[in-house]
Amino acid sequence: MPEHHPIELNRAVPGGRVEIFAIRDEEYPDGWFYRFQYYHPETGELLRYDDAHDDGDLGWHHRHARFGDDTEIADPRLA
Repeated sequence: MPEHHPIELNRAVPGGRVEIFAIRDEEYPDGWFYRFQYYHPETGELLRYDDAHDDGDLGWHHRHARFGDDTEIADPRLA
């Protein structure tokens, strides 16, 4: 099995920070474990997309927004 290196980025942007993390993992849908988020270091999460777990209501791919507004992403393809 080839070694997989993560794709990582964590940068300051106007109004907060952006974090991008993805790594090949065949145990996840589409072969990737990922987390993309925009957040404020002091007040917390503003927006996040991930496939961290299979949510019974939302499926694998979902969007978390501030104040608990979580939604399923039916077609998560980036391209």
